[in-house]
Amino acid sequence: MRRRRMALEWGLILTVGVVLALSTLWGSSYFIDDTLIYLGIPYFHGLHFTLGGGDICLFDQAEIGRGGNLAPYVVNPRTHIAPPIRRVGRVTIPGFDFHYCQFAPDGYIIWSIRLSLLYPIMVLLLVAVVLGCRLKRRRRAMEAEGFSTAAR
Repeated sequence: MRRRRMALEWGLILTVGVVLALSTLWGSSYFIDDTLIYLGIPYFHGLHFTLGGGDICLFDQAEIGRGGNLAPYVVNPRTHIAPPIRRVGRVTIPGFDFHYCQFAPDGYIIWSIRLSLLYPIMVLLLVAVVLGCRLKRRRRAMEAEGFSTAAR
């Protein structure tokens, strides 16, 4: 019983800490250029990461835009010449954008995912509320149990 309460307390503390860190990151990402926070991980076949404008972006192919900013490479089927394209897809909802393109000869895929930082913040806030409610319920149960054993 005590271990479960400790797990709930630490889970709540860690969740609130991550929410505060992500909220700070989200707020500060509007004041910095997305090319300043860039991470390229070569061990994962060229995984790239950028942060800016309240969004986090993961992609495998980068291109340098007009203003010199680093951006994910998104294939435009109307202007693309070679190699031939097998499949192009896009999924877009507010705060989430997923692009992919598969080329015909070898099946190589180029992809990019852009996600607003508000989504993980809201999910973690929901987890924090659930953990807080469970912790409160457990405390009430322990107090009621303590009073009943003390009365005996």
